[in-house]
Amino acid sequence: MSYRELRDDHGRVWQIWNTVPTSVAGALAEGFADGWLTFECDLEKRRLAPIPAGWDEVDERALHEMLAAARPVHRPNRAAREHQQAAQVPAEVSPAETVDAPA
Repeated sequence: MSYRELRDDHGRVWQIWNTVPTSVAGALAEGFADGWLTFECDLEKRRLAPIPAGWDEVDERALHEMLAAARPVHRPNRAAREHQQAAQVPAEVSPAETVDAPA
């Protein structure tokens, strides 16, 4: 598995890696059976399939284009879930009254 990082125009750092399933245990979305690139930042995750040849050696401009073409994943990553949960705490509740979820 290769790994890269990319800073987008908004200053978010995206982690990028390739995922190749070893078996198709469940139904994968069309075009994802041979693998995909995962793009993940603190609040968002995206996938791009098929894996572009040489993606781990292309310049940043090409990575930006791949990021733009990647499909959003509709399951938020852990940081996004925590951010969404924090946003749902009513303003009148003090931090001392909240309970942290297990890590």
